[in-house]
Amino acid sequence: MGCASVDSGLGKSGSIVPLTGQTSTHEVGPVVPVWRTLLSEPTVFRETKHQLGGVAHDVTGDRVAVVVADGTLVCLKASNGTELWRTKLSGGGGGHAYFRGDLLFLGTDDGRMMALRASDGRKVWSYRVQGAISRGPVFDGGLVYFVDGENAVYALKQTTGEWVWQYRREPPAEFALVGESRPVVADGRLYVGFSDGILVSLDAKDGAVAWQRDLAPEHDRFQDVDASAVVINKKVYAASAAAGVYALKPDSGEVIWNIPVTGAVHLIKHDEDIIVALDEGQLLRMRGVDGFVQWRTRFGRASGAPGEPVLIGSDLLVGLSKGALHTLDAYSGRPINHFTPGNGIHAPITVGADGRVFFLSDGAVVYGFSRFDPKKSKRASN
Repeated sequence: MGCASVDSGLGKSGSIVPLTGQTSTHEVGPVVPVWRTLLSEPTVFRETKHQLGGVAHDVTGDRVAVVVADGTLVCLKASNGTELWRTKLSGGGGGHAYFRGDLLFLGTDDGRMMALRASDGRKVWSYRVQGAISRGPVFDGGLVYFVDGENAVYALKQTTGEWVWQYRREPPAEFALVGESRPVVADGRLYVGFSDGILVSLDAKDGAVAWQRDLAPEHDRFQDVDASAVVINKKVYAASAAAGVYALKPDSGEVIWNIPVTGAVHLIKHDEDIIVALDEGQLLRMRGVDGFVQWRTRFGRASGAPGEPVLIGSDLLVGLSKGALHTLDAYSGRPINHFTPGNGIHAPITVGADGRVFFLSDGAVVYGFSRFDPKKSKRASN
């Protein structure tokens, strides 16, 4: 594999363009592109692969790291995209990597949760499970939590990888969607959804079951709870692909309300409301108190499925599997602009603690964005 290439002139494989027909004039978004780095040299007849690796960002070390679909882990300088180091993972590419102190955590396709030295990628510890690990880990109280593709959630010690506890459910007899729910930790509880339609509340210390709730009781196919739960003001919000979005009581799992939208794949919180991504190419905002839909934005099926939205101030960023990185106003759903990388975006979008944005396109290109200068840029009014 050739060395990574950096290009700050984004006219070839990336450009910013207005959403034609949806905004009257071009508007500058919350971030602007600064650099791009090609991680894998293209070949003549190579089929474009889905790049699933989310970019890990370490503000203190000014570095980002991402796993390419061929299993190559690459660490770049966050400020300009120059390569710092790379290593080949024996287990193939995985999902979202995360920096934690001087360690880099990531999962692999062959079921390894790994902690690597952030400075050079050398392995510190590795723990093997049965299924592929496609979602990023979660950290709390000295433990690292993660799920695998065999309907199991694990808790390990961050420093050593020592097993602490695990919980597993039998996969459904019928078909299941690709992907898993990322665990969420709140008030000593771990909330995680499974492909059989069940959301489970576990004690974060020992994995004891506090309660479980069937979020797809009338359905026998595609029951999956792949959207990570959201906890706001003593309510747990969760969704199944078949039966829609739920608000639950955190102590018992009792249903407060249910809005039966189909295809919910991601949930995030904004203020006291939730943003929902639907697999058919839609985003909507639901009022947390009762589920009332405040706005709905359709991208169209041709743009593909949306990834997990992320917030940057009052703006919403979302990548589409066959399209672009879109910026919307989080309060109104109004499109602001979009960035077209030339290939789709399957990987999660990363917003760093310093407001910089990074993502990996299906063209195996990492993009780095910085906050725009409001003194130099103005948003046009509709």
